[in-house]
Amino acid sequence: MKTFRAIIFCFAGSVAGAQETPVDPYPPPIKPSGRLVLSTKNREAAQATNACATALEAGDPTRAKEKCEEALKHDPQVALTHLHMAQALAELNDNAAAHAELSRAGELSAHASHGERLFIDAYRARRDAKINEAERLYDELCSTLPGEPRARLARGDFFLARGQIDRAIADFHSIPAIAPRFGVVDRFLAKALTASAPSAAEEAVAVAKRYTAAAPTEASAEVAVGYAELRRGNAAEAIAAAKRALERDAKNISAELLLADAQLFSNHAKEAHLLYQAIAQSKLEPARERATLHEAHALIAEGKLAAAEKLLGEAAKAASPTAAARALTERARLELDRSALSDAGQSLRQARALVDKSESTAFFEDERLYTLGEIEYVRALVLGATGETDLANQRAQEMGSLLQALGDKHSEAKVTALAGWIAARNGDDKMALQKLPGAGRPTQKMAFALALYRAGDDKQARTIMEELAHRLQDDLEGALTRPRALAWLKKQSK
Repeated sequence: MKTFRAIIFCFAGSVAGAQETPVDPYPPPIKPSGRLVLSTKNREAAQATNACATALEAGDPTRAKEKCEEALKHDPQVALTHLHMAQALAELNDNAAAHAELSRAGELSAHASHGERLFIDAYRARRDAKINEAERLYDELCSTLPGEPRARLARGDFFLARGQIDRAIADFHSIPAIAPRFGVVDRFLAKALTASAPSAAEEAVAVAKRYTAAAPTEASAEVAVGYAELRRGNAAEAIAAAKRALERDAKNISAELLLADAQLFSNHAKEAHLLYQAIAQSKLEPARERATLHEAHALIAEGKLAAAEKLLGEAAKAASPTAAARALTERARLELDRSALSDAGQSLRQARALVDKSESTAFFEDERLYTLGEIEYVRALVLGATGETDLANQRAQEMGSLLQALGDKHSEAKVTALAGWIAARNGDDKMALQKLPGAGRPTQKMAFALALYRAGDDKQARTIMEELAHRLQDDLEGALTRPRALAWLKKQSK
């Protein structure tokens, strides 16, 4: 077996700029123990691997890839470096290369420390959609390395992806006690709080601002503030945060998208479109994809549905099957909205074919299941719109099965809400009122509000419509419902 000198991988000062802040915003640590041991004798490889992990945590896969390449030049046998390279490549939509790196990480893990093996095995189980196994491995990882902040961060991120927000928040909250300068955890905590109830918006902003104090040079810190401000409904503060982020890193794609989104929500549509179009010229496919989808949503919100549909058609030509399938599914949803049901069905068949016929390395299993779940969701909407309620509900159940396979604890509630939308679309307000109260998607919430209004509950209907009208989140359903909610409220005020 390969011998190596143990190097402690994660250390308290791992956040960029943390040493510079004059005020420590975090509580003192408990005595750290059980840190990760990295299997390399090469200090430069260890430092570059740590830098790679730090870049991933800051949401910069391009920099992470560069740092991993640097680390592998110094020592190509470090299993965890290959894991981080796989994670960076997956973020960059290069799934085939990511699969290869993950396989190499697995091969090398036989000669790695136990902690490294757990990091690798847990991530692999997560991407293979072996949810119970992944959770068991993440629990073992946190027990094996009780003083390692990245162990709890990884488990919390796993919970967040599964929609188990309370468990994610608990993990993130526990990290400052063992690693007070590991400030990047606040980026994840702010994201979790932003995804939580609207009542958590104030805390999300406060946490994101604490991250900026710990990492004064990281653009991702200000991006976290900006998206938390949008969740709070404050587009002006989001614009200011985006501009501060771009002062830190003028090429930060997330900051550019935040600025465009915030400009759009501030009724500066022209400026937003120029920004989206500039980002769409990026050499990075994920940046092009995100900018194209965001611009399509902007066009939808402005009522330019034909232009949005055309843009989604162009996005469907992406080299990445995952990106192409997402664009086709969104185009189908838009075609449904203009009652072009045949066109919507064709787009969904194309999306399904991409998933079914692509090489096995084109998708990770969790990504494949999620994509199929979205396809089945829109297919249920299309069938519901045609009056085929039984078939529509069958598709809703299929969506639920896919979400359940992903470990989504809310899969049953999502099926129920979709059944409520199908009922509302087909004139069954009694069933809709029973099934839609727990709805999370804007389309379903609007159907619930309209059913309440028809039932005479004007007050609750108005509350929901106010929420939809002021929802500052960039997604297709929000783009469709936001202007309609505003129009409904305006009509009711007359």
